[in-house]
Amino acid sequence: MNDLNSILVEGRLLHDAGTDGEHVQVPPKARFVLVSGRHDGKDVCLKHIDNLFTVFVRDDDLAKRVLAAGRQGRGCRVVGRLANYHGRPTPHGWYVIEAEHVEFRPASGEGGENV
Repeated sequence: MNDLNSILVEGRLLHDAGTDGEHVQVPPKARFVLVSGRHDGKDVCLKHIDNLFTVFVRDDDLAKRVLAAGRQGRGCRVVGRLANYHGRPTPHGWYVIEAEHVEFRPASGEGGENV
């Protein structure tokens, strides 16, 4: 993280990307939860995770690509800004990132996919 609140996070998707996010004033076009660390993203007990990031995507084109490629357990790298929702609790996570760039690791048999 730097002085502009930008952040780079790598990890795996906890579940498929979706469009829910009604708990914020301006709902995102896409949302997913990223688990950073040595978790496989499948059978994860939420009580034992320190590095959970809720990622909001507000750009239309980026959201379409994230919804198409974002599947549970898939490796992901996100560049964005930490969002501040004034201490309101966030679903599934301790940190909220407004995504500016998203990359997914290739699924079996695919090339790299920069979103």
